[in-house]
Amino acid sequence: MNARLVGDALQFDPVEISGIDLSQYEIPNLNCIVGGRAEGWTSELGSDTLEATIRIFNMSVTKGPGTGECLLTVTEPCTLTVVSEGVRAP
Repeated sequence: MNARLVGDALQFDPVEISGIDLSQYEIPNLNCIVGGRAEGWTSELGSDTLEATIRIFNMSVTKGPGTGECLLTVTEPCTLTVVSEGVRAP
């Protein structure tokens, strides 16, 4: 994934996501294969946290190879905020 520094934030270029198989986690009603495009950016850089926003768009959902139903529906756009914690190395 390519990224560039824009001001104080990292901007990640869009990438294609295909074949994320949720059925392997055996969560009821999520026997699904998910795909689409994603892009992201950081919004907070702390000494022990990194907050990033990931926007998923052009999503596709199909039934997976596992047992059970896929009740996941596509709602555009979907935004996921990820907060990771750790120690930033110099």
